[in-house]
Amino acid sequence: AGGKVVIGYASTDIKVSHPIGQLLLPILRYHDRSRFSVLCLDMSLFGLDRSHSSVWKGQVREMCDAGYVHITGCAVNACADRINGFRVSVLINLNGWAGEDRYDILSMRPAKTQINLLGFAGTSGVPSTDGLVTDATSSPPEYRSHYSERRMLMMPQFHHIMSHK
Repeated sequence: AGGKVVIGYASTDIKVSHPIGQLLLPILRYHDRSRFSVLCLDMSLFGLDRSHSSVWKGQVREMCDAGYVHITGCAVNACADRINGFRVSVLINLNGWAGEDRYDILSMRPAKTQINLLGFAGTSGVPSTDGLVTDATSSPPEYRSHYSERRMLMMPQFHHIMSHK
């Protein structure tokens, strides 16, 4: 991606009818494109085509300058190898244990750094998850020793990122 850091967002819920889909657009919008390139990894069974809004689909694709890729229908190792081929520096798992989680693939460590955001505010308990974006209410500091993540990125108020509009 031209010397830029590739950030991959992985989820089975990239769709207009799901809160992850609604929260994803503002997140994608605020990246410094001179330093970062964004890749969306749709790990759902059906991909972006199941969305009901062509305008929304276009916005998501536009924000994913490193590509929008549907990853499914392959063996776990093959899916992990495919993600690894994109040279993702930071893979952000938007599912956590919520919904159709894909820890089977993410446990193969297809990216250098793997972080959980949005879908599940608690610890993953998965050794391949390096960090968690959370807040003190969702992840009370007194329970930190029970978390498997090595890094906790504590947001000052609430860990969900909302649109400024």
